[in-house]
Amino acid sequence: MSAGGCVREKVVGYRPALLGTLPETQSQTAITLDMGRERPGARDGQTPDGSFDYNRLRQVHEDGRVTLIARRPYHLMVHVYYTLINNEPELFAAQVLSELTREEFAARGRDPREAFEMIQSRQSDVLKLFAAMPQGELTPGVLMDKVGPTVYRLEAVGSGARRLSWRFMDVTMEGGHWRLRWFGG
Repeated sequence: MSAGGCVREKVVGYRPALLGTLPETQSQTAITLDMGRERPGARDGQTPDGSFDYNRLRQVHEDGRVTLIARRPYHLMVHVYYTLINNEPELFAAQVLSELTREEFAARGRDPREAFEMIQSRQSDVLKLFAAMPQGELTPGVLMDKVGPTVYRLEAVGSGARRLSWRFMDVTMEGGHWRLRWFGG
């Protein structure tokens, strides 16, 4: 015996998965977006429409101070890229570079800002590595393994990675944010 009843269905938001990612993408269903609440992942630098907004990862305070937010290793990659492109050695040393790496530089009598100069001189190697892992730890073909007590390695693997001078980026979590340990091949 079955109970009869009425089912009411209401679509509160519809956005096709590939909308905006492929040219000429079309849908037969009307596209609606519920803009009244924050999307999951919106704190990851994405706007409600799914596009990337660097200002969500880089907060500029009224007094001019900058705070970099890196909740994922991918966010750290974004910060490495922009501090290199914008020529920001102080910000790089203070908020991108890990405390462990800064301490190593200091122990050798070197200024941690020299790390910026070293990476800047290998900028093309960094950009090639980032091109091989465009979504950081979420990129297919990128492995993330623990290589130390607090250090993780993002490594591009596969035939294309063999041609890279730098094939991995070591990262560590400090104070709730990912920081750069170093690059290697």
